[in-house]
Amino acid sequence: MQRAGIAGNRLSSGSAGAIVARFDLAVPLLVALVAFLTARRSLASPLSDSGGLARLPAVYIAWALTMLFAKAALHVQATGGQFVSTLVIFRVVGTPLEGLAAGPLMLVVASTVVLMPVFVGLARRPALVARPWVVPVGLAVVALVYRILCTSTGHTALFGPLSWLPNYLDLIGAGLALAVIDDRLTDVRIRRQVRVAGVATAIISFVSAAFAFGLPRSPLLNSSADIHLFALVALIFSAAVLCAVCLFPPAFTRRKMPRTAGAFAIAAPGVLLVGGAAFTLVAHQYHERVIEFDGGVFLQGNIVAPFVWSLLISCAFGVIVVAVVGGVGLLRDRQWRAIVRSRLALPTVVATGFFVRVITLLTVAPERTDGGRPSTEVTTRRSAAHRRCR
Repeated sequence: MQRAGIAGNRLSSGSAGAIVARFDLAVPLLVALVAFLTARRSLASPLSDSGGLARLPAVYIAWALTMLFAKAALHVQATGGQFVSTLVIFRVVGTPLEGLAAGPLMLVVASTVVLMPVFVGLARRPALVARPWVVPVGLAVVALVYRILCTSTGHTALFGPLSWLPNYLDLIGAGLALAVIDDRLTDVRIRRQVRVAGVATAIISFVSAAFAFGLPRSPLLNSSADIHLFALVALIFSAAVLCAVCLFPPAFTRRKMPRTAGAFAIAAPGVLLVGGAAFTLVAHQYHERVIEFDGGVFLQGNIVAPFVWSLLISCAFGVIVVAVVGGVGLLRDRQWRAIVRSRLALPTVVATGFFVRVITLLTVAPERTDGGRPSTEVTTRRSAAHRRCR
């Protein structure tokens, strides 16, 4: 949603722009959520869990599919070294390749998945069992020192040092702390009170960040004060949301999750990985209204239709990614029949057909010259036919 607001130059207009601008809080929330889920899994089965490395193949499969999409849809031009670097560590030094802006976040997520069992192991050491808060606080202190070092030396670029893992260690510590609380807090009444407090804190912090703190309506924060303020708000907001939705047996960890939650969980990877690239691809079909800049596009006029189409493309890609990752796991376990019997089999066929046809249409068909207005094309054809009759 924020990417669409940037592309449509809507962030500077009114209250809606202020709200959309603060959708960038979804990034720290995602990091904290991944930390919470991986920490809780490690706390629940520390002996049988094979560690974060066992989950890395799924991450790389999803990222490889994302790179294929960006290469085919946006015709990304880069050297072999840049492609290898983006495939292996999800990014290059500086601005990511076109359509692969999610790479730095993927690196943080993958690093969190790999390192969380180590952090949980430290928190479970005999010397720290009675003081499990030491590890989360230590991570927060490291993140704060790293952030102060970056801001004091002027390294505040959007994809600079502040986009690397150390800047997110406080969020990882928050996820670990809440996982420990979830593991030890058994009083139902207290958990309910914490959830209510989390909802109130999340709403207050989001509204304050949008309207009260004077933060720039842009993902780029140049001021040291804005960087530290945003980091504090992101930590409070992420912890509050996790308290509100995770301090009870959450729906997405039960054996039978609600259909709505399942649909969101399946579509979310696609929106995260190719949402920006899909919007850029659709926006290029309106080349008379599009303005390109380093890192994205501006689209003059109405952006509702391009946004809806990009969202549909992203959701279809999410279905494909989840199906491929799940299918590879079933093939590894030699469960051949489970692939056909899966509830995701038919949605995958439909999503793949839609995805291939739309992407082929947008990448092979010639660009329109009517700014997306069919009436203009019809009028032009009638005028040309009238001239020929003369």
